[in-house]
Amino acid sequence: KPGGRFAVYDVLQGAGGEARYPAPWARDPSISFLVSPDELRVLLDEAGFEITGWRDTTEPGRDWFRQVSARLSEGGPPPLGFHLLLGEGFAEMADNQRRNLEDNRIALIEAVCTNPG
Repeated sequence: KPGGRFAVYDVLQGAGGEARYPAPWARDPSISFLVSPDELRVLLDEAGFEITGWRDTTEPGRDWFRQVSARLSEGGPPPLGFHLLLGEGFAEMADNQRRNLEDNRIALIEAVCTNPG
């Protein structure tokens, strides 16, 4: 609606090449449709949104996934966590997520948009 807000936290294509799979958002590349940060900006603009906030959260995400990988290596998954949602293969997905972030294969962003209409 006019004046409405839209917020998104998303995984985007990084400059370091194709992502490694399985990943938390896709088990293989056939169902993964990552766009670059520049492409997302264009898509949001074309959809009629005005971007009012844009924050690259790749570095904090990289640190968080390093910590997750270390915890999984040391003691396995906790009683409650993402592994329950993602199922079998979670440890490999989490490790690939960390590696994708470290190799700049993916980027993480937070965006806030408004509908000026």
